[in-house]
Amino acid sequence: MNSKIFSDNISVYSEYLRLIPQTILVSIDLKNGDELGYSYQSATINEKGEKFLSAINENVFPFIESNYNATSGFRSYFGHSYGASFGNYLFLNKPSFFNSYILIAPEQLDESNPQFEINRDLINFYNNRYTTYYVAGGGKDMERRQNYVRGISQEIKKLGTDKFNFESKIFSNANHLTIIPKSIPDALEKTFELFYSFRNIDFESIENSIEYFNKINSKLNDNFEVSIEKNNSNSVFFMQLAVAKQDSSALEFFANYFLSENSRGLDYYNFAYSFNTINAKKKAIDYFQKAIQRAKRDEKEKHSLQNAIDIYQSYRSIALNVYDENPTMALMSLNEAYEDIHDIRLKYFMGKIGIQNNMKLKESVEYLKDYIDDGNNNDLWGYVSDDAYYQLGKGYKLLNKKEKSKKAFQKSLEYNPENESARKALNEL
Repeated sequence: MNSKIFSDNISVYSEYLRLIPQTILVSIDLKNGDELGYSYQSATINEKGEKFLSAINENVFPFIESNYNATSGFRSYFGHSYGASFGNYLFLNKPSFFNSYILIAPEQLDESNPQFEINRDLINFYNNRYTTYYVAGGGKDMERRQNYVRGISQEIKKLGTDKFNFESKIFSNANHLTIIPKSIPDALEKTFELFYSFRNIDFESIENSIEYFNKINSKLNDNFEVSIEKNNSNSVFFMQLAVAKQDSSALEFFANYFLSENSRGLDYYNFAYSFNTINAKKKAIDYFQKAIQRAKRDEKEKHSLQNAIDIYQSYRSIALNVYDENPTMALMSLNEAYEDIHDIRLKYFMGKIGIQNNMKLKESVEYLKDYIDDGNNNDLWGYVSDDAYYQLGKGYKLLNKKEKSKKAFQKSLEYNPENESARKALNEL
């Protein structure tokens, strides 16, 4: 049961929330607790326990690291009840085995049993090695277990350094079993806090974006033997940081780090959008075009609505965002886009830009008519029919076709009676 709950939480936190790195769970199915060889009375292990640890250290660890390309730099131990007490033995007596401990409802049968004590050697060891220690108990569990958790919390304060990451909690509504599903999500967040907490910072406190990135990367390498994961959450964070600092060099640095052969069109689109936000127009065009090419490549392999969205949005953004102050280039870009993907929504913008800038009025009117006649005025995209008819009315007015202009404005009001611009234009006619 414990390993199933744990593995499900790891999947959620790793694959979906992206708050922990890719993680391998090794579940050891013991026939009985005696195989661990741990004694509550002496707080030591016997020969069975020593053989068990030797098997883990000499067989399991090397097998995982060699067969799954796993780092040896960060190993975490999880135990419940007797297993948690065994974890405390490891923490106190075999500190080099694990870098992290998640100990749920550790057991101490009575106060005559050896206490949890931190000696000088352990202080020196843990002061120089990044370690996380999470202990939790249930408020509806045995009083002695709750007291043991509280006693550990007091003793472990001796390790209050930057290298030691500690948390202790009593879950008031949990008993000896329900504490497991209640505590594991919290334990995972604490265990891998270093992996994601760098995103919980005010941008104003960061002087140099790239230096901050390198500092975090070094810290992760030193303590976990991993680098900043190339996931969407991290990418967006550093992207936003570069935008906040108006730093195009940093933004390109982050693009080079996070974008790869596995990146989607949307990933390139987000960087393109960010470049445009800080007025790095050439870079924006470059990355919008890369987004188009990447989405087309992926579409050949497997059809996806997202690919179509990425292609359309990239073309649209080049015209409307990059060339927002250059209607000639915007129209040229939209025309090239339409020749490539034949998306009728592009004609809406072609017509609108032409009419707003009194350019190619006859063609612009035809573009809007094509768009309206197609019937694909999809509210999902925000291009509702009332504005298409309003722009068409403006076009007819500029062409001195009063009756057609009136009909278009009236049609606009049929779709949206709140369109005051169309109402005003109709009244003027």
